[in-house]
Amino acid sequence: MPDIGFHSQLIEAMKRRATPAGTIERFVRHLRALPAGSDLPCPFCFALGRDGTLLEQTKTTTILSMRCASCGEQVVFRDT
Repeated sequence: MPDIGFHSQLIEAMKRRATPAGTIERFVRHLRALPAGSDLPCPFCFALGRDGTLLEQTKTTTILSMRCASCGEQVVFRDT
């Protein structure tokens, strides 16, 4: 699973899609409860009550691109 610093980028992506605050809070609690080494859940599937896993597509020293195995949405993480 990507480092906790990536979680804030997932939250920002959810906010850009006008995800309700309560859903974002549940997603954060879900992320914190995941055991070490768990797959990263798709925030967009989570918001719809579905299960989705983000899979690594491309990785450079500053960018990690992931795509959801369920919904196909792409998330690009930037090392800030």
